[in-house]
Amino acid sequence: MTKLTILPAARRDIAEARAWYENQSAGLGDEFVARVDVALLAIQRNPESHAAVFEDFRRSLVKRFPYAVY
Repeated sequence: MTKLTILPAARRDIAEARAWYENQSAGLGDEFVARVDVALLAIQRNPESHAAVFEDFRRSLVKRFPYAVY
């Protein structure tokens, strides 16, 4: 499996988004984090299957939420 590096700023973004979604509806923040985890695992398992958006940078969209993992 490919090693992923999640930057501190990205961790903060995820935590902030989780808190915001949880404020909107109980359990929605946890669902957001679960969907991000699915995107990260998919990238880790098969990074080449995701769309190249610039040079070697690829993007995976987070299902149901308006977020992407690069």
